[in-house]
Amino acid sequence: VGAGDRVGGGREGDRLDAERLAHAGEAHIFGAEVVAPLRYAVSLVDGEPRSANVACLTDSLLFRLGRKEFLQALRSYPTIAINVMTEVCVRLRRADESIGNLALLDVYGRVARFLLERCEEEGDVVPEGHLIKKIPTQQHIASRIGTSRETVSRALSEFQRRGFIEQRGKGLLVREGLDPKAVSRSRSRWACTAPPS
Repeated sequence: VGAGDRVGGGREGDRLDAERLAHAGEAHIFGAEVVAPLRYAVSLVDGEPRSANVACLTDSLLFRLGRKEFLQALRSYPTIAINVMTEVCVRLRRADESIGNLALLDVYGRVARFLLERCEEEGDVVPEGHLIKKIPTQQHIASRIGTSRETVSRALSEFQRRGFIEQRGKGLLVREGLDPKAVSRSRSRWACTAPPS
């Protein structure tokens, strides 16, 4: 499947006889990111219509798995069921964190939290902090944290102006000291203070 193609076709909420899961490449579930291999599809577990649309960000190799075969695999190999439950728990925790961030952090704080999560997931430790090898698009960040691309652009520009982040080629250096809660508390003072040296 080519970059930009929708996986599975149809519309959000449609019921599919089988799900196509990413085997190699990168996919985007609108509202959440999934890096291949895509761990599971919710509709395979509960049999309900899909709750999201999926599009490939890069060229991807896919395989098809029907719900009947999926449930049979769970019965035959309990380890698969354990892994699925573990992934469900991970996603529930992330959802709880996202809800908490929406309540406690302003947009700049949520952008900072997103960058720190990326550092934990895929950032390389360097003397200055963490290096994210591939910078997410501003639109992608906006869709993840529930804001506009323009607001994300302003937040990133402010972080860069204050020395919290720095573009390194195609990557992004996130320096130590970027604190989402501190960012949210400090925004009102930034207009009259100089960036940290």
